[in-house]
Amino acid sequence: MFEHAVVAADLSANWPTLLERLPRLHRAGIRRLTLIHVLPRGMPGTARQDDRLMEESREQLGQAADWLNTWGFSADHEVLMGGEPAVAIDDYLEQTDASLVVLGRHGHGLLRDFFLGSTLYDLARSAGRPVWLEPLDNPPPGDGSLLLATNGSAGARNAEACARELQAYFENAIALIVDEGLGEPSPEEAEQHVRTHLPGFRVRLEQGRAYSTIETVARETGATLIVLGRSSHGSLRDLLWGSTAEQLCRRPPTSVMLIPSTPA
Repeated sequence: MFEHAVVAADLSANWPTLLERLPRLHRAGIRRLTLIHVLPRGMPGTARQDDRLMEESREQLGQAADWLNTWGFSADHEVLMGGEPAVAIDDYLEQTDASLVVLGRHGHGLLRDFFLGSTLYDLARSAGRPVWLEPLDNPPPGDGSLLLATNGSAGARNAEACARELQAYFENAIALIVDEGLGEPSPEEAEQHVRTHLPGFRVRLEQGRAYSTIETVARETGATLIVLGRSSHGSLRDLLWGSTAEQLCRRPPTSVMLIPSTPA
């Protein structure tokens, strides 16, 4: 299902940490990686300086791609010029067969986070592809459990399908149903749906606020990947679940995969 991933490479001081984490994508079935770096349009300086930045960026990405190839990937790279990074990467995704975009998340202060985190949040909200979010402040995840977080709504069906495909790559698979008391489907209906359509998943039914419940269960179960559907419209239940996805972007307890409710 996920064979080709686009990796947003900002080439900041945190880029080596994200690069070191990428080989674990191989065990999730990903075989091809495209590393993307965006140089803003209208940067101050001469054309010669712009050319130098372009060449330096290509050299760094090329070295990274060569290293990833030693891990069994087919890795290539692109340097894009112009515009907002989120828009440039989203436009690039529309021209490729990539099924996933990978982003690194590093904590900043509130003001700095507002600017530097905008690429991450914009892509997480708008990308028509699933988004893999890697928290770079946390210790590297080991081999652990797959945690599907679902509210039982129709908007979670794509996330459930993705989790079913990923199940084979993890030792344990857990389906967490969070009852926030918001009505249909009932927790009992959601549990019956999960048991019917996700055989092999251990089911947990919990009450409480979605983000804090997901965070707690992820730590209790040693989850190394959380799969969650995201929706930008629909019922109040879907809107609140979208807020949960944004909270996971801001404070991910482990790797997170956000799945759009509408297929790309």
